[in-house]
Amino acid sequence: MDPPSANLDIEAQVWTNLNGNLFDRKLEKPSFKVDDMVFISKRKERFEKGYGNNLSREIFTVHKVLPRIHVVFKLCRDFNNGVIAGRFYEKEIQKVKDSGKVLLLNSLHLYP
Repeated sequence: MDPPSANLDIEAQVWTNLNGNLFDRKLEKPSFKVDDMVFISKRKERFEKGYGNNLSREIFTVHKVLPRIHVVFKLCRDFNNGVIAGRFYEKEIQKVKDSGKVLLLNSLHLYP
């Protein structure tokens, strides 16, 4: 379909041609489960230099998994269990591999 032939009358058909049918897509399998401990990635600003860690120092737990085409997670804080406002995509969080050692180092302020 060429651009001049597109108009508001066939908007749904144009959208389907570009994006495909959403009902035919399969839901992604979540890589995190409820109660998994995770870090949140920090956003670096443009032209920000440094080699520091791009992950938060705080450890969060996965509170809820929202199954969608791109899986979304709701997180809560580890110690006071307050749910964080907002949702996080899988690429924005990273699983904590050994939580016992990280919590110990974090309490001693040795963890960067």
